[in-house]
Amino acid sequence: MTTSFDRYFSSHPDAVFVLDATLVVGSANHPARALLDCADSGIGGPLPFVDAASIFDDAKGKSVKRVLGHTSKGQRFELAISSIEDDGALVIARDISDYANVNSDPENRFQIMADWAPVMIWMGDSGQLRDWFSRPWFEFRGRSTEHEIGDGWTQGIHADDHERCIDTYRRCFEAMQAFSIDYRLLRWDGQYRWVLDNGSPRYAANGRFSGYIGSCLDIHDRKELEQRASDQARALRDTDQRKDEFLAMLAHELRNPLAPIETSAEILDHLKLTEPAIATVACVISRQVSHMRRLIDDLLDVSRFSRGKIALDTAPFALKDLVDAAVDATAARRAERHNPLTLDLQGGEVVLKGDVVRLTQALSNLLDNASKFSPDGTTVLLSCKLNGDRLQIRVTDKGVGISHEFLSQAFDMFVQFEPGLSRAGGGLGIGLTVAREIARLHGGQLTAQSAGAGQGSQFLFDIPAEHAVPQASDQAAVAAPEAGLRILIVEDSDDARESLAELLRLMGHQVAEARDAREALAKGPQFQPEMVLCDIGLPDKSGHLLVGELRAAIQPEPLLMAALTGYGMAGEEETGLRAGFDEYLIKPINFTEIERLLRLAGDKRALVQGALVA
Repeated sequence: MTTSFDRYFSSHPDAVFVLDATLVVGSANHPARALLDCADSGIGGPLPFVDAASIFDDAKGKSVKRVLGHTSKGQRFELAISSIEDDGALVIARDISDYANVNSDPENRFQIMADWAPVMIWMGDSGQLRDWFSRPWFEFRGRSTEHEIGDGWTQGIHADDHERCIDTYRRCFEAMQAFSIDYRLLRWDGQYRWVLDNGSPRYAANGRFSGYIGSCLDIHDRKELEQRASDQARALRDTDQRKDEFLAMLAHELRNPLAPIETSAEILDHLKLTEPAIATVACVISRQVSHMRRLIDDLLDVSRFSRGKIALDTAPFALKDLVDAAVDATAARRAERHNPLTLDLQGGEVVLKGDVVRLTQALSNLLDNASKFSPDGTTVLLSCKLNGDRLQIRVTDKGVGISHEFLSQAFDMFVQFEPGLSRAGGGLGIGLTVAREIARLHGGQLTAQSAGAGQGSQFLFDIPAEHAVPQASDQAAVAAPEAGLRILIVEDSDDARESLAELLRLMGHQVAEARDAREALAKGPQFQPEMVLCDIGLPDKSGHLLVGELRAAIQPEPLLMAALTGYGMAGEEETGLRAGFDEYLIKPINFTEIERLLRLAGDKRALVQGALVA
């Protein structure tokens, strides 16, 4: 730094003064000493042009303060004053006495304008060499005209930017096109600074190309801000990706133990045991597993919604079916809290079009929320009706209500309504967020109303009612064959595999079990399963790879191959189906889904047997 300043100080063509803390001249270069001699002053004396004390305070905090001054002998000077922290100032003085006729001389007018402009201005000839620079350029570079003209200025370009900069410069010169390039240029203090260099071709009066005129603007601070913003954005993206990966792994780790728990509850129910205590325990287990499943699904959906990764799977559905599904899904919570449900359903048989799974999820969240914050024994009202071209679903409770302060935050992610420190309601604070996003994806909205704390609340789910043609119901669905299916379960979790196998055996099916891909490939050809239930995350091979190998190894090919996984992130189902699975199911798999798979396999077997008979 000192060496760079000394070189700048001694080689500067203008007079350079360094003022100390008392604002007297502490040092001066050769041109400055000559001026001090003419003014009968010297080192240790005052600045001869202006009252330094009167302008020093105004110069603080500014990179450069420009003023005009003059000597007692009539010399006129332009002074550029830079603060040096609180210890003094750096003053550069340029003699402008020869500019007295500036108003009548356009060239002098341009010189003054360029020297006072807040950018570095340059001109180049038709041979790609620069032949003139404004004063701010020399102040920035700290080098003399002799060192900068021609291609001398290119010596200050950073080595990493040099080739790109010169190539652009020459290419545009040859094409006589305007250009704009940014690069790092060496400043007088040895620091490389980002500059934006803009050049435009200029022409003589006769139309002949005369070269270029351009300007350089110091954009280093802006570049650093942009880089910091870019780094922060990248860090946020990385953090968001790690969050998504963590949520996916968390869901997988939570779903895996839920699978054997739910299957065990189904086994207890299937055994038709007469002991009331066992029936009660089985009901509790099923209820809590369903609650956990909804929490996990909502947690993953929040991330998907925030990144726009949710796509609706629209299809015709009956309004009554939507309501029944949501009511059934939340019946356990209401039973636990003794909250009877009053249903006002108008137009239940009307067939609409939408994503019935997502709509069921949204309505279930609203019903669950109503019961969660309602005192035991109070009624929850569910009203569904078609209002013109709108489907309006209202969920009304007589619970704790919502304060006016909280009402505006009710749908914000992770916001919890906590009366005192009780946290009696539980939950993650994301159910309403998910419900609102589902309404938005359907072109509607979800709003909340409450008269205040203790006054209950009402949520209105309002979406366009897109009518659809009813689909013919399949009344000829073939039940699971009496003789049972041959089913191969590939699952590395002993509890999940053994409990599912036990349930299927109780239902009258033949079951073979495999802990990994190697065992599945060994047992499959011999057992010849008609249906395969395969985990994705096996210890020795991904289920995505195993499915194709099993299809090739088992003859005749299995009628149905279903993936069972704890992962439920967007795009994973498509990946599984593309790999060769017929079905892609998310753990824990409830009994209804198991029955559906068995019917599908039974249907396929009946079709195959019918074709053989024919």
